[in-house]
Amino acid sequence: MASVLTFAYLRELQKKERTSRKLESLPADFYNTLSEYLAHKGIQKDVECAKPIIKYILERREQKVLELAAMSVSADVIPENLLPEEKELFNAAQSLLNAHRDMIGNIFEKKSKPTEASEDRMSEERDASESEEKEPPKEKPVNARLEALKEVPSFIAEDLAAHGPWKQGDVVECPPKAAKVLVDNGFARYS
Repeated sequence: MASVLTFAYLRELQKKERTSRKLESLPADFYNTLSEYLAHKGIQKDVECAKPIIKYILERREQKVLELAAMSVSADVIPENLLPEEKELFNAAQSLLNAHRDMIGNIFEKKSKPTEASEDRMSEERDASESEEKEPPKEKPVNARLEALKEVPSFIAEDLAAHGPWKQGDVVECPPKAAKVLVDNGFARYS
């Protein structure tokens, strides 16, 4: 399959990976094919010229996988076009980010021993929340209105619906948690 890879194909792939926020669809054996291409002795001149292009493609895809992992921790993004090797990176990054966010959450949950006054206040709050639970459910939260600052790949938000892909300048609506993640990561701003 090394013959399928050509210098021209790699340049085109580099261009696509550079201009798109989403991962380009590639054959599952792409990494093996790259190894064969780099080992091919008959096209050594092409291989030497292609090395920086290949490095760029792999690093750009790596960056996209890490961005998707960060987005998926907060907004349940389901990535598309991950190669098997990239799926391992995605899962590992997602696992580390989840552990880190759990640790951050624990910082906010640690409280000093409550005083009698604070215990009374907590009891009142508990009673109020119990009475609220008996009320009929409130309306769904209103979606946030955003303007895309860069290309946003499609993702699954907390409402379990697919959102995106969006182009720079698109004005869209999405669930509040996903909107916060997009704004916090510089993909959009509130409109």
